[in-house]
Amino acid sequence: MEELNESDVEVLWRLSGIYEALTHSAVSPVVICEYPEEAVLGGKYYDAWDDKEKALEIMKRRIELASEDIREHHSYHGLFLEHLISIDASIGNNDRQAIGNSANELCETVSVYMDFVEEHRKRLVDNAFLYYPNCPCGHYFHIQSYSMEPRELFFNPAASKFFGNIHLRKIKRLLHDFIIRQENLPLGAKVASQTDSGEGIMDTSLRGRIALNQELLKRIDFVF
Repeated sequence: MEELNESDVEVLWRLSGIYEALTHSAVSPVVICEYPEEAVLGGKYYDAWDDKEKALEIMKRRIELASEDIREHHSYHGLFLEHLISIDASIGNNDRQAIGNSANELCETVSVYMDFVEEHRKRLVDNAFLYYPNCPCGHYFHIQSYSMEPRELFFNPAASKFFGNIHLRKIKRLLHDFIIRQENLPLGAKVASQTDSGEGIMDTSLRGRIALNQELLKRIDFVF
């Protein structure tokens, strides 16, 4: 069996951690956390709350205070998806330069998004509902057909702008050597941590979570 290049695995593992983090941040506008500490772990979709009236009041307040933030958040996640689709397509083509270009663009866009989140949180304070992307525990990276131990995904577990940018800079440094290596990339490797089945809002992929966020907002008459 072909040996895995550990340096390549680290790059793909770290990018997969970003993917998983973004599947969670994609639905932030429609998730309500009852307590602040739930933000890192995730709350519940507004339509899953027992107190429907209270949940709808919170959503109405969000729209009144930050409708443009919701639209901008949606646009950012669309860009993230484009970069990640490009990365996985380039992995399939064994095109290291294209992977590096798309991954660098992804890191830059995530960094700019965290600036946007910081401004949102300072402006809305207790009414803020966007959080710095972070990858919760319990999700794993594995390349099929290779004898590697599943590796728990990792990105910005502290859910902070400071540590998020440290992790992004680490990826960008690793990409310098990744681009110039000559070895073939592992067959079947991908950074998408969830299967994109094309089933719309029921899909746990980033595409599916973006669609779910959009659908739940439309159900309460939000206009994109």
